[in-house]
Formats: sequence, structure tokens, C-alpha cells
Amino acid sequence: PCLVTLPRRVEWLAAGVGSGGAGGEGFAAALSDQLVRADVVVTSGGVSKGAYDVVKEVLSQQGGVQFDEVAMQPGKPQGFGFVGEDHTPIFTLPGNSVSSYVSFEVFVVPALRKMMGRSVLSRPMMRATTTAPLSSMQGKRQYVRAHYEVGKGGAKVTPVGGHGSHLVGDLSNANALVVLSEQQTTVAPGQPVPVLVLDREFCCRPADLRTSTGPTRPCWSTFPDRTSAPVTPRPRDASPSSPAWPGSPRPRRCTLIYRPWAPRGSARRSPART
Repeated sequence: PCLVTLPRRVEWLAAGVGSGGAGGEGFAAALSDQLVRADVVVTSGGVSKGAYDVVKEVLSQQGGVQFDEVAMQPGKPQGFGFVGEDHTPIFTLPGNSVSSYVSFEVFVVPALRKMMGRSVLSRPMMRATTTAPLSSMQGKRQYVRAHYEVGKGGAKVTPVGGHGSHLVGDLSNANALVVLSEQQTTVAPGQPVPVLVLDREFCCRPADLRTSTGPTRPCWSTFPDRTSAPVTPRPRDASPSSPAWPGSPRPRRCTLIYRPWAPRGSARRSPART
């Protein structure tokens, strides 16, 4: 899944594992197995209201995780909490690829950078002129896939594809997300809009230039690549205030648990477009 690559872009080790089956027992077993080695767990799928949404079912029984419907599109069903005896943070994201990608950028990336002690938590929000009309649903914050570029006439942004959360091909052609507020329903061509640029590095500030293993560097993108470093389990006695959490020099590990698609012809319903 494309989600496995996202934590690596913010200096985290990432491991993607399947849930081991369509039932709750498979997910519970996969979660239990990963809690001994993960600093953060991110799940994809199984958090809506259907009969096959076992992630929500299992975690609701265990307690410690809150599920909500966020007024945004894509990415309506969300969940966050702490699981296991070490109270490991867990983010439960929607199953559709675009929904989970947007949710990861909006909710998970700032949290991972906060845990690393970074002062700049989100990617840069720019202003650009839209080259095409935009529409959004009243009462929801819309994240529109788009292509952002800066030319002689200034920054421009062009919508890519439709709003459907299943349109993965459109996402691969986008390098930005136009952010329309809950009050905006239409935007005419030529109007300025806020744009979350996905291929820009995080802006640097003095507190963001320090690393736990070396001298001051010009920007986080020049840090050593630690994605191939050996993984060590998080100490059992680690807590948010202890030196090993989050100030340890060791690489941090983010585990992503995703649900496999049901075979063609099965009784499982099609994923909701949220």
C-alpha cells in the first residue's frame, strides 16, 4: 500500500502488514503482534458502519480508542486512541486509498513530527490561483487533488480528476491538495485558494534544525537516511516524559495494518466513498 511509504518521508521506519484475514480475530492477532515493536500503529479500513468493519468492532471492545465522523472529504470516518499495556498511539484511517492518504497527511504526519520534537508539524500551506472552477459540499472541508506549479505569472493550481476517494490514478498525478473551507461551495477560475503542497519540504525553524545524533543541519531533508537501520523494540518503561520517548536517537517505527480486499464475487460490500 502507498501508506507504507509515507512515514519514511518524515524519518520514521515503516512496516506494512496484513490483518491476517477478514475477521476480527485476524486483526486482533496482527495488532497484538505489532505492539511489541511499534511506537505508533496506523490502520487502514474497517472503521465505518458496515458489517465488515472489524477494526472498529475490535477496538471498541478493547476500549481506549474514540471513533468519530469528521466533517471533511475525503476522510470522514476517523479514530484515535491508545492500545496495549504500553498505551501505544493508534490512528485508524479510512480504507479507500485517497481517503487514507489525505487522512495521513492531515492527522498522522503532524503527530509523528510532534513526537520527534519538531517545531514545524505540517507541510507548507501556500496560496495559488486556481485555473479551473472548484466545488465543495456545504459544511465539509474539501481536500481537492491538484497540480501546483510556480511560473512567470505566479503560483497556479489545477484540479486533477474528481472527488471520488477511490480514484487513485488522479492522486498519483497530484502534488498538492487545495483546501476549501466548510463555508465554501464554489470557487471561480482565477481566484486565490490555499494549497497544501505535498512535494515541498517542511519549513525550517531554529528548533527544527537539531538532531539527536549530530550537529545542526540546514534542513530535515539532509538528515541521514535511517530507513534501513536495525529496529529495536520500544522500552517497556518508556513514557512521553522519559528520554527514550520521544528523544531517543534510535529510529522510530510506525506499523501500518491494512485489511486485504475480499475476493471477487464475495459477499463483502463495495467500499463507501467517504
